[in-house]
Amino acid sequence: MQLTVISGTNRSGNLSKQIAVICKAILEEQQLETQFIDLLDLPRDIASSYLDSPIPKGFEPFQSQVDRSSHFVFVVPEYNGSIPGILKLFIDACDYPDSFKGKSALLVGIAAGSGGNEKGLAHLDDILSYFGMQVHPNRLTIPQIRQRMRREGGLADLGTEQALRDVLTGYVQAVMA
Repeated sequence: MQLTVISGTNRSGNLSKQIAVICKAILEEQQLETQFIDLLDLPRDIASSYLDSPIPKGFEPFQSQVDRSSHFVFVVPEYNGSIPGILKLFIDACDYPDSFKGKSALLVGIAAGSGGNEKGLAHLDDILSYFGMQVHPNRLTIPQIRQRMRREGGLADLGTEQALRDVLTGYVQAVMA
């Protein structure tokens, strides 16, 4: 089983990456081999070159990681009531339909407001389902994310950390059954 955690934005200094790193650490505590994709590392020309054939060299490591992975955890911030455009672009840049077909995903949403990106996760669920992924029915939404984080990084809220542990454990148990 190859797990990959994806930080769903390319905005510098984003909180999604901090939550994604925490998710990766929790999964590794369970002795699971876990990889990480940070969309901040995408090639800067991705928007103009993702339709080129062959795939641009700068995107090859991302495509290779997606190809090797069977299970994904998407950590997705709320951008204007949905997901970041860069996340959709990343998904579109991957080989269709083989990159995600028959694989599974867990969705974790974060937001500065009170919704925890529930609407964005619904959009992402629709997209991934269209690609043939099995989206885990339990998802976690984390509202008021800034208040739940420490200034120096990491979660200040133990309830949120436990909720992450619970949803990740449930996902792993479901995909290993």
